[in-house]
Amino acid sequence: MDAISARQGTLSAMKEGRLVRFTSRLSDLFQGYVVEESIKHDFLMESILALTCLHIASKQEDQISAASYASEGLRYQNNAVRPFHAALHNVTPSNCHAIFACSVVTMACTIVSPLLPTSNHEKVTSTIESFLPLFDFVKGISSVVYISREWLEAGPLGAMFHMKAFGAPDDVATIRPPFQRLRALVISNTATGEISPIVHEIYLQTIDQLEVATIKNNTVPWLGFVGNEFIEELRMRQPLALIIFMYWGVLLNRMEELWWAKYLGKRLIEELSEDLIRRGKEWEKATRWVMILVDSGATLSSEFESDKTRILR
Repeated sequence: MDAISARQGTLSAMKEGRLVRFTSRLSDLFQGYVVEESIKHDFLMESILALTCLHIASKQEDQISAASYASEGLRYQNNAVRPFHAALHNVTPSNCHAIFACSVVTMACTIVSPLLPTSNHEKVTSTIESFLPLFDFVKGISSVVYISREWLEAGPLGAMFHMKAFGAPDDVATIRPPFQRLRALVISNTATGEISPIVHEIYLQTIDQLEVATIKNNTVPWLGFVGNEFIEELRMRQPLALIIFMYWGVLLNRMEELWWAKYLGKRLIEELSEDLIRRGKEWEKATRWVMILVDSGATLSSEFESDKTRILR
């Protein structure tokens, strides 16, 4: 499939109402107001077209077809960069909605695009390698919200700040046990001298932040709170950092409403499990526990209780 065919497929998706599949739950808002705003702001239109292409690419079974759509998505994504950066220097009540929408859509594009094959390269980038720059990107979105939150909440996109969270747990107690398991791993590795007291605190703080984010259902925004020290541990592919990040992948994989988050979660779990299983019996057990969370689909607490005596003894 060439670029022209890919573009025709994208335009067809627009006509069929599949243009802005950022999330099924917000489809009316995105296909209505956000598309109307994109007509006024080229950077938003380009980013929407980019995400549409990437979504189509993620569903293609044929790699050549997927590469064509992904390559076209990258082209749209690149077209949005310069005008979007210019708009960021002048946030006003009239453009803040388009800027915020573009920020969120671009974040989704940045997450998915490196994980798809394109016509420019055959090998897909490592999930961790492609993902590290995203920490700063999420912090940038937080800055946009900080500057214009009052304007955003008063406008059509205000619903995004007040609606019930995606997959918010009815009972907070059901999500605590897995974090207890992660803390136990940190404590045991500290006791054996595998990690220093300083790194011990870095991991515990990161787990605490992820638990709070999960309770508040801020799974994706959690990235904006992660410290540089933990990011460096990830960069060095330290096993404890990888298992914490892999559990974040589990949370993403359960976000049925956000196709791009679920896609990332699946890829993270696949890549990190292969890495960790090769590192010895302790990490094979920890990885097997995470895979049980992925495969069962049951509540996290019941998974923990039924398996805790078998996996970490």
